[in-house]
Amino acid sequence: MDEKSMRVIARIFRMVGAEGQTMCAARLSFNRESVRPPSGGRYWSSKYIREGIKDDVYRPHAFEEVAALVSPAVATRLDPERCYGI
Repeated sequence: MDEKSMRVIARIFRMVGAEGQTMCAARLSFNRESVRPPSGGRYWSSKYIREGIKDDVYRPHAFEEVAALVSPAVATRLDPERCYGI
């Protein structure tokens, strides 16, 4: 995922999670500002935003989950008390 897409995803989480806006309000903001969705379409949908929020890749993962996915060399550098994104 490129830097622009990551900024948009971070903004969705800020708008919906931290600011308490609805997914519909986020969709309307992006459409009003002509921010193109990563799918390449012209307009955002609430479903796309909801699916992005629910995507497992953005969920915090326990050390054990991440350690099972990465090489042992990487796992040794992780803190077992923390959660990580994938």
